[in-house]
Amino acid sequence: MARFVRATRPPAYKNSWKRYKPFLRFDFRAQCAYCEKTELYARGHTGFGADHFRPKSNPAFHSLRLNYENLYYCCAGCNSIKNDEWPTAELVAAGFFFVDPCVEDPFKSHIKVNGAGELEAQTPQGDYTKRTLRLDRKDCLDFRKERISARRALDDAEKVLDGLLTSSAPKERKDELKRMLRVVAQLRRCWAQFVDPPPQQLLHHIPKKYRRDVKIPSGAASV
Repeated sequence: MARFVRATRPPAYKNSWKRYKPFLRFDFRAQCAYCEKTELYARGHTGFGADHFRPKSNPAFHSLRLNYENLYYCCAGCNSIKNDEWPTAELVAAGFFFVDPCVEDPFKSHIKVNGAGELEAQTPQGDYTKRTLRLDRKDCLDFRKERISARRALDDAEKVLDGLLTSSAPKERKDELKRMLRVVAQLRRCWAQFVDPPPQQLLHHIPKKYRRDVKIPSGAASV
């Protein structure tokens, strides 16, 4: 299953791929297509731009320079590192090529994130993607660690409160515990939006006259 689904129908811009950025922000849920860092985590969209998945400098892909389907939203770090990288025919034949996040989720079958936030390649594709994009670099690792730490803290808080709620605490105490559980649930929802913003929050990025053509994708990545 694809990690990102294109739900917008942008016009065919003829002079600059940069004009597609508002649509890319929506389709890629304001996060990097490769390392998954979000705009919220990076404190803004200025450090994000459009990457030509199939490099525009490659003569074989020159015709895709302004093709929206070939543009991927990504952070400046991944964009700079990926640059014009593309596997040779020999590497592709051996199974070493980029996992396309618009076709499948790299972190489901190809790359495993362990409990420390470190990456473990599970396939040749995963290995090529991880190494070529340097997805184990410090800024990416810090993001994954923070994501894991926050999820664990919420899980632990919920577990403790649930345990106290099932004890023989007085009614007033249980009412307070229920209130605290609701707060934890709200924090979990806020964190989920921080890690993987829902499409409805991003619709305003798209020029108003094109919003009616947007198909809101169902579901979101788990956190």
